[in-house]
Amino acid sequence: MQIDARRFHELTQSDTALWGRLVPKKKGKREFSPIQIGRLQRLGINKTNPDDLTEEEISKFVRLDIDPDTITWQRGEDRVPGIKISGNLLSQMDFFKIDNLW
Repeated sequence: MQIDARRFHELTQSDTALWGRLVPKKKGKREFSPIQIGRLQRLGINKTNPDDLTEEEISKFVRLDIDPDTITWQRGEDRVPGIKISGNLLSQMDFFKIDNLW
């Protein structure tokens, strides 16, 4: 569920919108969490101040670049009180290729 939700957001939002959600301003200032600093280092970006990132580095940071043709995962059932949802929500169906493995 997390992978398809993330993919949906990446397909429907700009880098700026994703950046604002992943590294929000708190009291007028952005700060990276330790996990985010680790991701930056794995991407080869050795900066700890969010204001120092270039547009290219921000884009690299906010997008996971998941290739839907090469990734497979087994998806269970999503449950909402009173409603059982299997597969994709109708609003997301155009964005994903999911093989139901159950």
